[in-house]
Amino acid sequence: MRRSVIGLLLGVTLLATAPAQAAPVRWLFSGVFDEVDRTNWADLNADIAVGRTFELTVSFDSAQALRNKLLDPKDGSGYRYNFFNNSLGMSVKSGAVDATLDNDVQQDIIVRDGYFAPDDPSKQVDGVSFGLTDEFSGQVNGHNIDMNASLIMRSLDLSLLTVLGDLMPTQAFDVSKLFVNQFFVCRYDHDPNNWVDGCGDYGYVIGHVTSMQALPEPSTVLLAALGLFALSLPRRRPRA
Repeated sequence: MRRSVIGLLLGVTLLATAPAQAAPVRWLFSGVFDEVDRTNWADLNADIAVGRTFELTVSFDSAQALRNKLLDPKDGSGYRYNFFNNSLGMSVKSGAVDATLDNDVQQDIIVRDGYFAPDDPSKQVDGVSFGLTDEFSGQVNGHNIDMNASLIMRSLDLSLLTVLGDLMPTQAFDVSKLFVNQFFVCRYDHDPNNWVDGCGDYGYVIGHVTSMQALPEPSTVLLAALGLFALSLPRRRPRA
């Protein structure tokens, strides 16, 4: 019994003494590609195709307080936050593709908590969107190319997410309640003077997500495993 108690205390102690400065969160989405434009993107992997499924992992530090808080001008009942979060990361898996999207220029998160929708001010929505930009992700015909990736989710269900203490929500939610649901990756000329249609001049990929789950951080899993390992250690027999 003593060994079991020690193992349990070890697991709790390790969790309690872990660094508290950052609160990393990972959301795993499953989804389907809806549209693929390979214009000037000849080397895009064939596994990125309409109808193919993908997994999208989004990670961020939820301990970074939401900023640029705006009160809904309609009735003052909701808020919108738009802030940069340098911990934001995205990675995509589909078939043989396993790509991490670089975030060396811009990483922003927009949270709507009962705030009006940008395309229809008559609607109040809950939602979150992520966006990052990979500068100089390649070259096409001597032009430096940037890549932008974004995930935009909005719902009319105002219980979808709740912001507490101006901190980023961490819980998973039901994506079937979304009326805006888009994962978008596009490439464009780094020089805005060369833009034709803007994002998408050099190919784009559009998809939507079908499910979502919150993943435990590897450090949390490791600490829990250490506690379980200690619990499994054989107990010494008392001396006669």
